[in-house]
Amino acid sequence: MAATAGRNSIVTYGTGTVSLMNDASFDVDVENAEITAFGDTAVTRVTGLRDASLSVSGSHDKSDTYQSSLIDNFLAGSDCAAMRLRTGAASGYYDCDMVPTKLSVKAKASADPIELSMDFAGDGTPTYSTGAPTVDA
Repeated sequence: MAATAGRNSIVTYGTGTVSLMNDASFDVDVENAEITAFGDTAVTRVTGLRDASLSVSGSHDKSDTYQSSLIDNFLAGSDCAAMRLRTGAASGYYDCDMVPTKLSVKAKASADPIELSMDFAGDGTPTYSTGAPTVDA
């Protein structure tokens, strides 16, 4: 099946586009530690470690090479390295090695498409790069 990507977001895994992913969210949290000393007149904090997460959802299509590979890695408990969320055709992308945390498949009795959602936790430093990552179409 030819890869289908959203207009404003494209999820890539390895070197390919994961098709039929309609929604995606790349979050980066920063752990801040309070280091205020007794007698200080204001709270003081120091920036700590960064942590990323990625959530994607769309239609289930096991015939798509990259979606199938992600699902297989979830079921095997394997890491899912090199996950990217591209923001537009060539504007840039968020990147972080990821490990799988949740896979959800929802099928209805009607003829509606089977829904798929996947959540990932960061396993390294999240980055943002300009341009488009190299992917298979």
